[in-house]
Amino acid sequence: MLLFLLGTFFCLRNIFQIKKEQERLYNLLNGKITSLKFTPLLLKDILDELNKKEDMILEERKAIILFERIATKMDFDKEVNKYLVVVLVFLGLLGTFWGLLITIEAVGKTIGELSIEEDNVLLTFLSLKEALKAPLSGMGTAFATSLFGLAASLSLGFVDLQLTKAQNDFLIYVEDTLHNLSRKSTIKINKTEGISEEYIAAIIAETAEGIANLQKLLEKNEKSRKTFEELIEKSVNTISKINDEINIRNNQFQKGEIISIEHLRNIDNNI
Repeated sequence: MLLFLLGTFFCLRNIFQIKKEQERLYNLLNGKITSLKFTPLLLKDILDELNKKEDMILEERKAIILFERIATKMDFDKEVNKYLVVVLVFLGLLGTFWGLLITIEAVGKTIGELSIEEDNVLLTFLSLKEALKAPLSGMGTAFATSLFGLAASLSLGFVDLQLTKAQNDFLIYVEDTLHNLSRKSTIKINKTEGISEEYIAAIIAETAEGIANLQKLLEKNEKSRKTFEELIEKSVNTISKINDEINIRNNQFQKGEIISIEHLRNIDNNI
């Protein structure tokens, strides 16, 4: 009974704690002054980070870390509730076996002490009736503890379902809130105060890599240009040589024709 009450109190306390922390975060983001005075457990890290910043903006990496911390804390609470439910079932089974042991022991003792006397049958019947009270009490204990264990575990399981629903809704709300805060950080990243050292280092590294690639491309283009110019120069020289050779051949051919014509004239004159 004490364990059931403890588990129920734990679940209900967590549900009300989640509602208070969600209201606290909502009031902080909307600039509302809250009259609630309590120490947050789940949102302590997020509230501390937001109170440090006037613009209510978180980096995406920081938002992911904070969300994982909250999810881890809630997972621990879920494991505690599941453990309490299992313990209640175990105690119910333990009470059942304990009651059955009492029953078996009482039945054995009753049978051992039973004696049938023909002279006093009524006394024997009354003693048997009195002896059966112990086995019946043991059976009552077994069934009672079993039923109580099952009923308590089912009831605590139902309360745990309500806590799980509240935790899931709370996680969705926190995830959306952190997403909006980190998106504001991304939008504001082009301003000076919003640029982090990691972002600047990444931009510088990317720019340096782009300049290096551009320099390699220019060097490659310069080499290609020089190679092309050399190829054109060689082609021009080759064409010039070919033209010179053609001119020489033409001159030789013309000289050969003149000689042939003079030779024919000499032959004609001789005839």
